[in-house]
Amino acid sequence: MNKLYQISGKALLFVAFVLSGFSALADGSVRGFLIDAKNNQPLADAHVIAKLNGIYKGDTYTDDKGFYDIKSLPAGIYSLTFNLFEYQDLILEGIKINDDQSLVMKPALMGKPIIGT
Repeated sequence: MNKLYQISGKALLFVAFVLSGFSALADGSVRGFLIDAKNNQPLADAHVIAKLNGIYKGDTYTDDKGFYDIKSLPAGIYSLTFNLFEYQDLILEGIKINDDQSLVMKPALMGKPIIGT
């Protein structure tokens, strides 16, 4: 019985080693600061959405400094949507995100035009 325990212990160590190797292959992320295109001021509370082939993969909201960070994105070519009330939506297509890499972007939103008074 003691010999069986030693083999099982070695097998368990091997499985733990293999699983730790898989976790080392981390997904990518996209982060940065969202600003107003006219005055370069940070935009808080904007919604940022990441889609891979039209499928939702993650989202977040900008903080009071305009910072956003969407983590755990599998590698691929993404579309990123930035939207905020009183601003025109910004959709960026063809954004390449690689595994184990953080893409840094600083997009800018333009205010919606004022229609009639």
